[in-house]
Amino acid sequence: KGYPAFVVPPVLEASTMVYGVRVGPYADRAEADMVRRRLEAEERLTPRVVQQ
Repeated sequence: KGYPAFVVPPVLEASTMVYGVRVGPYADRAEADMVRRRLEAEERLTPRVVQQ
């Protein structure tokens, strides 16, 4: 849907490989928060903003 995204290396959880997907990067926290709110409203996800 136009979000810049990438897959992070898998981790083992309860004998299952779990893959993560990250969206970004964004220039600043305000922009990241704006995208977080959009993902919540439009995609019904529960995202969180992390700094790398």
